[in-house]
Amino acid sequence: FTKIMEVTRDTWGLGVATVRISGVVSCKMSSMFTKIMDVANRKNWDVAIQESKVMKNVDEHNDVIWTAYPGKLSGKDAKSKDFCLYRSWRMDDDRYIVSSRSINHPSVPPTDDYVRGEVLPSGFILTPWIMDDGMTDWRDDTKQQQTSFDYVVQLDKTAQEMAGFGNPDSPYIKIMVKSIVKLCTQLKEMEMA
Repeated sequence: FTKIMEVTRDTWGLGVATVRISGVVSCKMSSMFTKIMDVANRKNWDVAIQESKVMKNVDEHNDVIWTAYPGKLSGKDAKSKDFCLYRSWRMDDDRYIVSSRSINHPSVPPTDDYVRGEVLPSGFILTPWIMDDGMTDWRDDTKQQQTSFDYVVQLDKTAQEMAGFGNPDSPYIKIMVKSIVKLCTQLKEMEMA
């Protein structure tokens, strides 16, 4: 797994923070897509998540999901956080795109148990990693495959405070990296099995 991490604290001068983790992992693109889409089992690789579930299937490419994170994510004791997200996914030009953003939805009203956070447009872009020979067909399931990915999360000022972004050693960023490393390790082990 190769990774590149980039953090922009004031994207477009709007106070939006953007975290981008990119890399290449030895697995089929479809395997990574399936793992990312499995909301109920996300806590198996996302080390921060407390709970996650699909609340409403909208159609074959969209749903509403709910996720909850412990308050200590910001590096201090605080109330747990939750997010109501509209998630969309597509296969487009030989790549998978999984995007999400916060919404208000009647099936997921805010509660007193959590502080409701807001995620701006965020998600994964998965593309086949083409070998140097230029002849590798990523659709050939018999060949060793690699997937290039970009994971981008955009946070408004409130979500930045919740995640401890004022701290240069933000625990949130370390947790994001740890989660992506765990995801990639699990995918590589699945491909080798």
